[in-house]
Amino acid sequence: MTNRMIGIEVEFKGTEAQRDMVASYMTQHGVPCFVERYNHNTRGHWKIVTDVSAQWELVSPPMAGQEAKNQIKVACEALAAARVKIDKSCGLHIHHDASDFTVETFKRLYAMYVRFEDALDTLMPESRRDNNNRYCQGFKHIQQYILDILRRCRTVQDLMSNFSSRYIKLNCQSYQRHGTIEFRQHSGTVEFDKIWNWFVLTQTMVETAVSSKVTIPKQASKMSQKWFDFKKVIKGYAWMGATDELQGAIEFYNKRRQELAKAMGIELAA
Repeated sequence: MTNRMIGIEVEFKGTEAQRDMVASYMTQHGVPCFVERYNHNTRGHWKIVTDVSAQWELVSPPMAGQEAKNQIKVACEALAAARVKIDKSCGLHIHHDASDFTVETFKRLYAMYVRFEDALDTLMPESRRDNNNRYCQGFKHIQQYILDILRRCRTVQDLMSNFSSRYIKLNCQSYQRHGTIEFRQHSGTVEFDKIWNWFVLTQTMVETAVSSKVTIPKQASKMSQKWFDFKKVIKGYAWMGATDELQGAIEFYNKRRQELAKAMGIELAA
């Protein structure tokens, strides 16, 4: 965990009474939450607004560290208590503060996602893999094109022009509105462990892009896309200095990808 600010958006379905119950539960447990009209405004409190792909969206204020962990726990408790519905149309979006990003940071982060998209897909249910969801499209079918773009971009605006849709797994358009980078791939959930471990993994990717020299491959056909290699790039092992929090997330996903592969009846690569 670092002190980098994050924000989360949890999409869910339910009646207005269930929606109101979520807001009331959170407020009563010390995390103010209000039902609002649809808006993209950053608040100092949690809000629930309508959502085009699901029905409702629970949106956090900017938060960090242990306080973020505490508030997300309360949000998950509220969603579970209200018995909201989560289906394939629902997603979880996590924003990370990108105010210290340069164009090279963006390029390194996109290169990492493109390189290891296959590995990251194994952490998700089928509805959030490849291009199976219109609201979080992937890069695998245009990997070489993306790599060529990344080598050509010289400014952040160049990058924004080339990644003009926000409906992709890694959305940089949020930088213009909120100063963030948005990870959109995760499926909808009210489970704290799933939300928190995805936060830890994606923030580690962000910090890796900020502080490390991530190579932008020249040829997509020569890229390693293995989960094992991804863990090495983000230094996810104890002997590489991984924190207990990151080691816990890696252990969670080692198990999660096995469970998903078994449920889908597919053989899992390394």
